[in-house]
Amino acid sequence: GFHYVQGGYFQKGFSKHGPLSNPYAFGYFPAMKHAAVPRFTHNFVIYEGGALPKPFDGRLFGVEPMQGQIVNSDISADGTTYKTVDQGRPVTSNDPRFRPVEIKVGPDGGIYFCDMYEFQISHREHFAGNVEKSTGRIYRLRAKNAQPVQPFDLGKKSSVELVKTLQHPNKWFRQRTMQILADRQDRSLAPMLEEIIDAHTDQFALEALWALNLSCGLNDRVALKTLDHPNPFVRQWTVRLLCDKATVSPAITDKLAEMASSEPHHQVRSQLASSAQRLPAKTGLTIVRNLVAHVEDTNDLHIPLLLWWAIEKKADSDRNQVLELFENPTFWDLPTVKQHLVERVMRRYALAGSRKDLQTSAKLLSLSPSAEHTKLLMSGFETAYKGRSLSGLPDELVKALAATGGTSLVLKVRQGDAAGIKEALKLIADEKTDAQKRIDYIQLFGEVKHDAAVLILLQIAESARDDRLMMASITSLQPYPNDAIAAKILSLYPNLSDDVRSVAHTLLSSRETWAEQLLNAVDSGTLPKSSVPVDVVRKLTVFRNDRISELIKKHWGTIEGQTTEQMQARIAKLKSIVSSEGEIDRKAGKELYKKTCGKCHILFGEGGKIGPDLTPFKRNDVHNIVANIVNPSVEIREGFETYLVLTEDGRTVTGFLVDRDTQVVVLRGADGQNITLRQSEIEEMIPQKKSLMPEGQLKDLTKQQVKDLFSYIRSSQPLNY
Repeated sequence: GFHYVQGGYFQKGFSKHGPLSNPYAFGYFPAMKHAAVPRFTHNFVIYEGGALPKPFDGRLFGVEPMQGQIVNSDISADGTTYKTVDQGRPVTSNDPRFRPVEIKVGPDGGIYFCDMYEFQISHREHFAGNVEKSTGRIYRLRAKNAQPVQPFDLGKKSSVELVKTLQHPNKWFRQRTMQILADRQDRSLAPMLEEIIDAHTDQFALEALWALNLSCGLNDRVALKTLDHPNPFVRQWTVRLLCDKATVSPAITDKLAEMASSEPHHQVRSQLASSAQRLPAKTGLTIVRNLVAHVEDTNDLHIPLLLWWAIEKKADSDRNQVLELFENPTFWDLPTVKQHLVERVMRRYALAGSRKDLQTSAKLLSLSPSAEHTKLLMSGFETAYKGRSLSGLPDELVKALAATGGTSLVLKVRQGDAAGIKEALKLIADEKTDAQKRIDYIQLFGEVKHDAAVLILLQIAESARDDRLMMASITSLQPYPNDAIAAKILSLYPNLSDDVRSVAHTLLSSRETWAEQLLNAVDSGTLPKSSVPVDVVRKLTVFRNDRISELIKKHWGTIEGQTTEQMQARIAKLKSIVSSEGEIDRKAGKELYKKTCGKCHILFGEGGKIGPDLTPFKRNDVHNIVANIVNPSVEIREGFETYLVLTEDGRTVTGFLVDRDTQVVVLRGADGQNITLRQSEIEEMIPQKKSLMPEGQLKDLTKQQVKDLFSYIRSSQPLNY
């Protein structure tokens, strides 16, 4: 979902290239008090682009397709992005298919919004065009006594009259005017539009700039003036419009380089960083070099990444000029470079993996001015080679790695060095080794298979006192096709904690023979049926095995999920409980959260990283949050789509995609563990419509526990006890 926002980019309105390119497709237009909307005449303003009023006191009117409602919000600038605080919901619906997805102002002053009318929101499916096209609706929100607009035709106005319409209070008229001017391309308007730009510092100046560009009047003479304009958004859009042509004159090149050093406004610096990648390397990388000196942008949400994209765009075509940036030792010490660029540039070349790219990696190591920077480079290199073989590295890189003080133990193991493998296994087995270091090496042997690791990993799973070590060991045993592994884990099963047992479920359900051993244990009474969650049993149905099918039917019968009607009834019941009067205990709610939702979701900085961070969610919306708990598959957010991976050695792995490149795929399962798979060993990778989050999360809670849990989930700030 998205909101429309002043300045031209917020959520969908922002791309890595900067503000979206079409000024009248998304509506980059100024503030407007909309008297046609009931109850909001004085406190409701629509912002859709252009200069921010000063002081900035914005209102945002947006749609929330995941919420089933229209939201009225306050908006404020936050660096190069924006933040909002919801104020009200003028339109809501109890229909679970109500999905408002876009909002526009019409020429009549009414607000029009589109209802996608879809039961399930799945970004992957919808991006692929799999949308029900026959059920969508369009609604209009208007004042009770609003009068119809009399017929009119802006196309009959002269070009001069149209320029005056750029000040119309209704943005629809400004949008349509801009379209007509774009079609006419009336060059005679240039002097008039230049005068407006010179005489105004408000939104009208920005509208005139757009019109001048569409009328083919934005040339270097004008641009050199507008790049110094007092309105930062005029400067910003001048940069954008000039650089979209992918080349600029020497005079503009010098001006942009100067601006990159001295520009005071973060939005303009953001645009310079966005546009740098479109320019030739000499110009673009000069802009980058000057922008990284702005220490104030180090922690900005967008600018460091925009600078990285500008470098990455030239990484292959102009690698020598990219390396020239790093030939200056002072460049390495700039905060933005150290925090955001050094590790990324090494990872970029190491991931590409060609001989030329690896030689570039060696060059970066040789240019490193200190051990601290070398450590950052090595971190990027090791991240790039996670799950990959290190055999066949060029001599230049081997020498560069040796010059850093010797190849790390991780790299030795990946290279198959016998002494390195022996040393790593010794560290894993030694209880005196730092726990995190043990976990790191345990995970390594889940990627680089070595038979000698199996016995040690099983011993840790049996004897370790730290659940993290046990979980890492069981996860790393998955790639080894040895039936003795499943037998050993089943023998340990009764004594495992809930968290470790969840990882054991993942292992036992990953291979057909292991799944059969699990079900045989249930059938023999060795394992109680209640200890195996239904969502784990559902995973076993992927195996076309008569014995597995027979045992599932015998002990679980049908394992289909709840019907829509059952889910709606459950949602209504939970909403009633949460909304009912009575005492609540937020402290008890926090403890319940940690035992349930907190295993997968972060809230106020605490929790697991399996599902989305709940902190920024609209947690005060009872209907939405209850609906997503009862039916987690109704909304599968982008980045959390589930995949089923089948490997050539018979494994099945389920999880959402954490990372992917030409060499490896990394999935994170419901147990919170990452599994790294080589692309070469993947037989099939199948997108799933079901969420990783199981249904029935709250079924065992009492009414009081439900109230306590939601009292914490809906709280606006953390509890520090």
